[in-house]
Amino acid sequence: MVDNARLTTTEIATKYGRSLSTVQTDWTQHSEWPEPVGKRGKWFVYDAEAVERVVREHLGRPATTGLDPGTLYTLQEAADALGTTYGALRSHKSRNKALYEPADDDENGVDRWYGARLERIHAKRRR
Repeated sequence: MVDNARLTTTEIATKYGRSLSTVQTDWTQHSEWPEPVGKRGKWFVYDAEAVERVVREHLGRPATTGLDPGTLYTLQEAADALGTTYGALRSHKSRNKALYEPADDDENGVDRWYGARLERIHAKRRR
């Protein structure tokens, strides 16, 4: 039986829509991260309320962005919706095959991507 008040890093990753690696190597190293409150098997467990507070106050980039999954967005529109810069997405596009091929281009030849794809990519990006 799982204690919902105490979470392992795997359960934290699932709850917040992040990779296990992000939680284990980034989040748990944050200066405000709570101390473990015990163990479940070989895994440390953390108080769910303390984790929620740290995520909300210090790590809080939401996993979802509010982009419409079926709508096409330019990089500038996506940057505005994601709360990042155009340059960051442009850099990501040049280094990452996930954004390499646009879904479509408009009448002016501007590349556009579906919101669902941008949401998936955004969830994987580092804060």
